[in-house]
Amino acid sequence: MVIGQHTCSSIFIEEYCNNTPSAKGLSSSNGISFVYSTHVETVVLLSHKKADTHINVNVEFGEGEGKIPVGKILEKAEDQRPSERVTYKMIQEYIESKYGLKVHTAYIAEVKRGLGLPMYDAPNAVEELKNSKKHPTPEKVEAIKDALKHFGII
Repeated sequence: MVIGQHTCSSIFIEEYCNNTPSAKGLSSSNGISFVYSTHVETVVLLSHKKADTHINVNVEFGEGEGKIPVGKILEKAEDQRPSERVTYKMIQEYIESKYGLKVHTAYIAEVKRGLGLPMYDAPNAVEELKNSKKHPTPEKVEAIKDALKHFGII
């Protein structure tokens, strides 16, 4: 259950300390120092119990000893980014531009199925086809396999 959400800044902390009865007098002059930064804070009620301990973690980004380099974080994020999903339309366009052939999506699906590649459920799939399904020519099969290699599927 989210109790409240607000943007916190140094002005907010000073105002809170000066205008809240339970926090009156809390300031750096009383020996309590605040780290002023702007961030979004979400307050969540997880339990009615009091916390046994608190853990404060300070992270510094940048270059130097004890700091986390931002470049490494960006590299890891880029490595973990999911690859773009290749659509049948992209495969069809590649085959048409390279080979000048038009291939039906059913041909692509048949080749993928024959290679044991993962298939996704089509939202427009039907139980029975109106027309009998023709098989792709060997030329089209090779073009489809080349497209699948081009996109890194096989």
